[in-house]
Amino acid sequence: MFDWNDIRVFLTVARAGSTLGAARALDMNQTTVSRRIQALERCLDLTLFSRDTRGFHLTEEGEMLLGASEGMENAAADLGAEADRLRRALGGKIRITAAEDILNYSISEIVAEYRAKAPATTFEYVAQDRFLDIEKGEADVAFRAADHLDDATLLCRRVADISWAVYCSRDYAQKHSAPSQADELLNHPVAAYEGKFAMSRASLWFMSQIAGRQVVMTSNTVVNMRAIVLSGVGLGLLPCFSSEPVPELVRCVVVPSENSPHIWMLTTSKAQRSRHLRSFTDFAAERFKTLRCRFELQE
Repeated sequence: MFDWNDIRVFLTVARAGSTLGAARALDMNQTTVSRRIQALERCLDLTLFSRDTRGFHLTEEGEMLLGASEGMENAAADLGAEADRLRRALGGKIRITAAEDILNYSISEIVAEYRAKAPATTFEYVAQDRFLDIEKGEADVAFRAADHLDDATLLCRRVADISWAVYCSRDYAQKHSAPSQADELLNHPVAAYEGKFAMSRASLWFMSQIAGRQVVMTSNTVVNMRAIVLSGVGLGLLPCFSSEPVPELVRCVVVPSENSPHIWMLTTSKAQRSRHLRSFTDFAAERFKTLRCRFELQE
């Protein structure tokens, strides 16, 4: 029977195109990589690679086994993630993922309050804008800012709406006079979003109010956009909950509420079997009923 580690080496050589490249990727001796490929070929009684001075190239048989090998790789990753999730569940640990702003302005407070009543439960934060795959166990619960969610396999609760607005720095406002209406946005340089934020309803509304020639800078994260706006380069779109407390920022024009995204609390039916996670998500949903006013601009 072949060894899974040999399949892993096979996939790495196929992707790198050489045993040297695979050895570097695997942090393994090149001779060991070659020996493992030879052992796999003997075990399968197939030639998986042709060799020449340019490197290793999959044979027809190697190409035919590539898909099945990648399936094994995915299954091994899923098994490892599920084992990790089970260890967290058994140990009373909950892994939360969310954008850094959302973690800082609400989740950390909710977790502190929850731990006061359930001190045996521990938490791990993964703060990033990229969405982790909670179905694969990369996190137990996610708090995501999104216009809508399409994944019907997840357990979703809409816990808040997020007001957004166009901001500038106080220094910029003093030098150039901050706009106060949407039709005044055309008179200023702006920083725009790229990546997933560019496709949000709030960003699409903002871009519909300006001309392309006004864009002097782009960013793919909210944290960086805030830094750009604070630098005085021009106008930028930011969530109100994390921008209103910053005295150096001046709110110019509020995005219409129908273009505002929502905060969703997501988990899976499998993760919800953990009494620790079930208790926490119920607690968080209840606390958001009070905290949601932080995310929605109060005039």
